[in-house]
Amino acid sequence: MSLPAARTHKEYQEFVRKELTLRRTKIPFLFQDVFAKLFYLDLSPVSRILKERYSHRGAPARYPEDMLRSSLAMTLLGITSIDEWIEFLRSFPFLAIISGFLPEDIPGIGTFYDFFNKLYLMDKDKSFAKGKTRFKRKPKKKRTGRNYEGVIRKLIDRAIRENTRKKAKGLSYREPDYLL
Repeated sequence: MSLPAARTHKEYQEFVRKELTLRRTKIPFLFQDVFAKLFYLDLSPVSRILKERYSHRGAPARYPEDMLRSSLAMTLLGITSIDEWIEFLRSFPFLAIISGFLPEDIPGIGTFYDFFNKLYLMDKDKSFAKGKTRFKRKPKKKRTGRNYEGVIRKLIDRAIRENTRKKAKGLSYREPDYLL
C-alpha cells in the first residue's frame, strides 16, 4: 500500500468540524476530554517518520496520522481489543470522525494490525534475536494401523469361557443365526 499525500493538522480539524456539523453530531460529555486531546494534538510528523515503511506501489493506505489518532483514542478510552474498538467506531460515529475516518469507511481489523507492524520500526530480517530460532513442532509419529488384535483376542477368549461355563451348568445355549 502506498502512502497517501500527507494531510495537515488544519485539514484534519476542518474535516472534523465539517463532518460533525454536516451530520449534526454532538460529542457526549463522557468523550469531551478525548475529543479535546485528539483535536488539538498535531500528528502531522507521523507520516514523515513512517514514510519508508510504506510501499510505493499499490492502493493508497490510510493516513498514518488517523490510524495513530484512532489508536490513541482507543487507549484513552481504556479499550484493549481492536475488535471491540472497531465495534465502538461503528456504534458511535463521532468516534470515527474524531479519529479522522468517515463513519461509513472505518478501517478493518487487519488494517490496524498492519499499521501496528509499521509502527514497529525494526527491520524485518532483524525481527528475531540472534541465536533464537523459531519454534518447531515435533514430527508426528506414523501409525501403522490400528492394533485391535489384543482386544479382539480378549473378547473371543471371554466369549469362549462364558460359552463353556453355560454348557457346564447345563444351560441350553443356542448360537445366533448370524454366526452359522
